[in-house]
Amino acid sequence: MEVVVGWAKIVNYTLSQIKWFRMKKVSNYKQWLTDLKSRIRQSQIKAAVKVNTELLRLYWDLGQDIVARQMETAWGSGFFEELRR
Repeated sequence: MEVVVGWAKIVNYTLSQIKWFRMKKVSNYKQWLTDLKSRIRQSQIKAAVKVNTELLRLYWDLGQDIVARQMETAWGSGFFEELRR
């Protein structure tokens, strides 16, 4: 009996051995798929962390700029009124 599993040919094996090879192939596929999903999720988390880090830097710098400009302006100059537009 000759069976092709993946790229390899299996020749003169018993039916139970052939079933084992097929189950192994399915098992390997399931494990590969699980690993792939895990790698995708890990990449998504890394990307989200990087984006959040950059946003925090932006907000921190923006806050520093606002405080610096606020210190430069006179009381009642309408700085925050202008800023909110």
